Amino acid sequence: MRSEDKVLKEVMAYGLKQGARDVEIYIEKSRSKNLELRKGALEKSEDAASIGIGVRVLRGQKEALVFRTSLERESLAKAVEEAFEMAAYLDEDPHLTLGEAGEYRGVQSPEEDAAMDGASEEGKIQFLQGLEKEANRKDVVLEGISYSEEHYTHRILNTRGLDKEESGAWCGASVSLAIQKKGVSETGYSYLYTRSLEKLLERKLGNEAYSRAREMLGAGSVATGKYPVIFHREVSASLLGLLAHSFSGENLYKGKSLFTGKEGEKVLSDKLQIIDDGTMKGVLGAKAFDGDGTTVRRNTVIQDGVFLGGLYNLSMAAKTGKVTTGNSSRSFTSLPGVSRNSLFIPRGRESKQDMLSVMTKGLIIRDLMGLHMANPVTGEFSLGASGLLVENGKIRGSFRGVTVSGNLKDLFGSLEGIGRDFRFETTLGAPSLFMKDVIISGS
Repeated sequence: MRSEDKVLKEVMAYGLKQGARDVEIYIEKSRSKNLELRKGALEKSEDAASIGIGVRVLRGQKEALVFRTSLERESLAKAVEEAFEMAAYLDEDPHLTLGEAGEYRGVQSPEEDAAMDGASEEGKIQFLQGLEKEANRKDVVLEGISYSEEHYTHRILNTRGLDKEESGAWCGASVSLAIQKKGVSETGYSYLYTRSLEKLLERKLGNEAYSRAREMLGAGSVATGKYPVIFHREVSASLLGLLAHSFSGENLYKGKSLFTGKEGEKVLSDKLQIIDDGTMKGVLGAKAFDGDGTTVRRNTVIQDGVFLGGLYNLSMAAKTGKVTTGNSSRSFTSLPGVSRNSLFIPRGRESKQDMLSVMTKGLIIRDLMGLHMANPVTGEFSLGASGLLVENGKIRGSFRGVTVSGNLKDLFGSLEGIGRDFRFETTLGAPSLFMKDVIISGS
């Protein structure tokens, strides 16, 4: 038995002796590296390691959590005492429950994890230098080139016999720059966060950032009106993130979802499928179990525009008479909530040219500003936008300084086409989406 195991079992037993109904311990360990490059030289190199332990105590129908940053027995025993005392003053919840007995030990993407760990810092710096060379042109001002990685371990165990542990890693890089021409400056950026160092090294992030800035040179405005719009896949993923609020079982229960009371009803375009899948290997949202210790699964949320049901953790499932979907989220500082694992709109069949060819006068939206100001409860949004102008199926220039507004239900209800350029952006995935009659406020 590991010394850590002995301490944790003793602490949980101590909690039961104090009168707790159950005790749960959630542990996060991580070690990270961050590198920043400027003018070909390493400007910043940081290595860090951390550990956090959340001690959750159930006292009758009440619960409380206290966290620590040390695995010392005395500190954790004190945390149990504090949580037990705190719980007495909190509200009762008759639906409190914990994960049942089960064991697991595993690593997400072990080969990629080992490759990342085995790569030298010198090699990672050379990768950044390559990105700099790629992006650095006569008219470019480089603003930032960085690399980051994290290796993590999550463990959950409780007095019901649950003990699961999983390790994994991710890495990422970003390039930001500005092009200056004739007194005009345009910014561009590109990034990738992935579990695969090989995929990261293959991406031409410097070229992507430069192209993004260059295509916006000379951007003007567009006239106010309704336009057919292609939302670039990054923007589609951001809009999906807003819609994700309405898939939470907690928000459905509280009436803070666009789809409360609409299970089994057609709510969006019949062309649309939306899936949450924690079992997908290689993506950032992949995991073996959720924050309750429940094995994750694939959940279809929207099928042919019909809302099939929300995402739940154990407590919210008990409260609503549902079954957990393996979507408990938490950290060592928080009690379990509900969140997505890997939420995505599947790849479509249409090429970019297929979508452009039917546009007499339209827009490609590449960036949205002010996403935090949208109202996910009502679905209303009014966002700054920039991108490319389309005339007779051809890109004819760029625009900025306009506002796109409407309601998420109406927007996703007007879906005309789904691109085949699918990509995951962190834990959200989407292809480009073609929508009709999008409201644009411009000049």
